[in-house]
Amino acid sequence: MAKKSGITGNFRITHMDEWDQDFVDIEVPGFIRFDADDTGEFHFGCVHGEMTVEQTDRNGKPAVEWTWEGNDEMDEASGRGWAVLQEDGSLKGKLFFHSGDSSGFTALPKSKGATKSGRTVLAKDVKTGKVRKVDIETIKEGKIRHGGLPAGLLRRIRGVHEHVRDILGRTLEQFEIGFMRDMDPEKEVVIWERLVAAMARVEQALPEVDKNVVLRTLLAYSMGALAPAEKANPLVKKIIKVATGK
Repeated sequence: MAKKSGITGNFRITHMDEWDQDFVDIEVPGFIRFDADDTGEFHFGCVHGEMTVEQTDRNGKPAVEWTWEGNDEMDEASGRGWAVLQEDGSLKGKLFFHSGDSSGFTALPKSKGATKSGRTVLAKDVKTGKVRKVDIETIKEGKIRHGGLPAGLLRRIRGVHEHVRDILGRTLEQFEIGFMRDMDPEKEVVIWERLVAAMARVEQALPEVDKNVVLRTLLAYSMGALAPAEKANPLVKKIIKVATGK
């Protein structure tokens, strides 16, 4: 019987043989995670996978092997992989795509206190439904719930993206994947379409206000995430008044 290694936790992917680090981190800081219930998740580049994991060993070292299913650039994908725990606490292993590419990788354990990157974004708390500003390294991406979206909905998402891409700094693909993680993509698209319409009203009435400030104010307002000091800010109040007509 294979020896149980007990490899669990979140590991930051720091090297892949076949892709450079800029690609690995293009959507989120690349990671691979092993949970105590023999499941796991990884995300690098445009690839996201959910894993079924087996604890084992290789040449006397703790190891894990897994199969995975997920998405690669919006297309369904699957494969397998393995990793071995090194003496310094890192993982070295290889990930395979079914009938496709494969790549060796190195991953370092993330500390329990997440390292701050200095890059902050607005993110929705899945427990409260509210938006708050967080460091990008502390974000845990939700699972991709939809392998694809209807063509009509994708056209609407692309229309929204045209208006916000320069502000958010997100590619169309990154933006679309965000909706694939939502329980109700249609509902989220409607919210974004209303935000874009509200932005247009504010930009016409207050052309001197930075678009970044407008969008982030309206996002926080729509999610009920404005702090008391923000609600009292004259500029915030003006933006909301123009956007809502109230």
